[in-house]
Amino acid sequence: MTAPLSILLVDDHEVVRRGLAALLEGNDEWKVVGEAADGRTAVQLAREMRPDLVVMDVGMPDLNGYEVASRLRARPASAGGGCDRLPGQGSELRPS
Repeated sequence: MTAPLSILLVDDHEVVRRGLAALLEGNDEWKVVGEAADGRTAVQLAREMRPDLVVMDVGMPDLNGYEVASRLRARPASAGGGCDRLPGQGSELRPS
């Protein structure tokens, strides 16, 4: 069995983070390894934890999702270093 995909959840609304975590915890192939409520914390946790995937809101205090993505692209926190967005969520972030 392979290790589960590690996920960092980033959203300034706790109810959204909790809801996503609840949806993801039922699958053995995914593991939420951390949560952040703002962009600066997201960058710090992504660099420390090196998750496989960061699921992030675009509109957040401190640093928005685009600024976080830019910082993580400049110094990738994971082996993939990629970045994308959900449909209908504003300007596209393309894989790096």
